[in-house]
Amino acid sequence: MSKIFPFLTRTRRGLIPARPPTSIKRESKNSGCFQSFLSYPFLQQPHHHTVHNEAPDGAPIDPKLMRIQRTTSPRPKVPQKELVFGKVFSDHMLEIDWDYKNGWHPPVISAYHPLSLSPAASVLHYALECFEGMKA
Repeated sequence: MSKIFPFLTRTRRGLIPARPPTSIKRESKNSGCFQSFLSYPFLQQPHHHTVHNEAPDGAPIDPKLMRIQRTTSPRPKVPQKELVFGKVFSDHMLEIDWDYKNGWHPPVISAYHPLSLSPAASVLHYALECFEGMKA
């Protein structure tokens, strides 16, 4: 049994409900009242997740189509003893776009530049979600 989720039992296949909970309550430190969570029926049922291969058979990565765009302002070469991971970067980077309709686009080696990310990208929210989950 888990201290965080006492209603789950650990097995070789993962966590499964030990008994069907009706409601689990915890005392709120701020208000002093009890808050009920896990009261939704779908949370009380065991869930089985299956990954389906739904990606289309789009274009594979073709190295023959690679374009190379050299930088116009190369940086000075750093001595090997001063190379630090995450601090020193190359002058170029590889980018390969992918979309659901066409699959992989031609690879491009271009000058080092900032990446464009949507503010809704899950990678930007993952750490915060883990932190909030650990607080609960």
